[in-house]
Amino acid sequence: MCEGLKDTLVVVTADHGHINLNYRFVSDYPQLLKMLIRPISIESRATCFYVKEEYKELFKLEFYKDFGKDFLLFSKAEILEGQLFGTGEAHRKFEDFIGDFLAVAIGDQGIAYSPKSKQFISNHAGMTKQEMMIPFIVFESSEHSHILK
Repeated sequence: MCEGLKDTLVVVTADHGHINLNYRFVSDYPQLLKMLIRPISIESRATCFYVKEEYKELFKLEFYKDFGKDFLLFSKAEILEGQLFGTGEAHRKFEDFIGDFLAVAIGDQGIAYSPKSKQFISNHAGMTKQEMMIPFIVFESSEHSHILK
């Protein structure tokens, strides 16, 4: 594509990587399911849980028992204190959107509510190297063209 260009700088990058998934379903874990106020949300690799007040401590234990080897679990306070979503002024509904807990994938698993939920073959938003490292390719065409890496 760049062969015919002159005096041009082409930059190719992405906002995130992707990983192929195997799904786990919250509906297969009745102990977890009964603790939820509503269905899970956001992403299959960064999943928000809205938990009934009386189950907030037990939820962490139950989640780690069932999903601990494949996900990290952050409380709302840990997300806010650690600025997991970055710095700057948050959207006015941000704290409502992130739920009580956020499960972030560290392997090839995704979380869906049930087998009837939409399931993508590949997704993003986890904390694997494959998802967090992105290409950054620069091509400069000039009299002495070369590719910078």
